[in-house]
Amino acid sequence: ALIADWCLVPLLKLLSLDNVARVYSAVLQEVSVVVVCPCLGLLSAAVLALLPLVRPLVWQGVFVPLLPAQMYDYLESPVPVVVGLPSLPDNDDGLCERFQHDKLLVFLADDRVQPPRDAEFTPAPLPHRKALLAALKPAHKELHVP
Repeated sequence: ALIADWCLVPLLKLLSLDNVARVYSAVLQEVSVVVVCPCLGLLSAAVLALLPLVRPLVWQGVFVPLLPAQMYDYLESPVPVVVGLPSLPDNDDGLCERFQHDKLLVFLADDRVQPPRDAEFTPAPLPHRKALLAALKPAHKELHVP
């Protein structure tokens, strides 16, 4: 519980409420999520914040807060992943292009979420999304740094 409290604040500071909802929806639907940020402290905090968001549910896929560059081949895993990367891999061998078809990419520094290229893996919007975002907006407004 304490790690969730610590990690959630950086996530909410860096992402707009709309993008937080998109990532939350993806994790709930077991869509793979790749978080990209050059700042390792913010990256690990944001990735660690994703799993407590879905409590009382438990993430059953692969969870790697910071994937070393030597292990980028794991991005092609056929099981759902939540992973943090300091940067996208070079596309010399086509790896970057291949893994993006089924993964939601979250660019923390840009407050940008890129849906999977394959529509089959695009998460459905949350039910009652507008009401949820309206209820969360005052709390998020205090934390978010545009």
